Amino acid sequence: MTSADLEHGRHFTGLPTPIITGASSDKKLHIGSNEFIVLPDKNANAKYLEFTGQGLASLEKALVEKQGMLASLSARLLDNSSKGSEATEAVKLRYLSETASLTTIVKTINVVLNMLYNTIAESILESEKSVNIVLDTDFLGAQMNQAEMTSLFNGYIGGAIDLDTLIYNLRTGQRLNPDSSDEDVAAAIEKRASDIAAKQKANQPKPNTPEE
Repeated sequence: MTSADLEHGRHFTGLPTPIITGASSDKKLHIGSNEFIVLPDKNANAKYLEFTGQGLASLEKALVEKQGMLASLSARLLDNSSKGSEATEAVKLRYLSETASLTTIVKTINVVLNMLYNTIAESILESEKSVNIVLDTDFLGAQMNQAEMTSLFNGYIGGAIDLDTLIYNLRTGQRLNPDSSDEDVAAAIEKRASDIAAKQKANQPKPNTPEE
């Protein structure tokens, strides 16, 4: 609305308007350097009327203020400020508070969608709770880095965490194929671990047999 008001004001005040005071309006006048304009009275005056007030300035200021408000609500495309280089965790912490309200909205929509689709499922004689919709609330999309993955796998190999915990963290860290199931990933990890163990066993030197 502020932008529309500003453009509306610019449309009507952008071009100067010629006026003549102290002269009769029944005479045909021309504007341009090829025509003489003869003013019939010495007190007559001809000039251009142009906008000099502060009305548009207040609208421009209001527009800048509203853009700043949108930027604070995570509309970062409108924010031209440069904050310099920031660490990933610093950026994540700064945005977490701004996405809290959006997370609440998404969770509410999640509940409503499940209620709606389960009602539809019941109406077509499907089993209750046959639909389970889970909307993603990870708006930052932070991917697990290499150091975190190494630490996670070391914990799994050392027995500090189980396979389900490993897969869960890899899934939330966006390091797994979204089309693969947890069961497929678990089978692939166990097969890989088995292949590595078999290879290491095969490479071990055989013990010397005593000579007869």
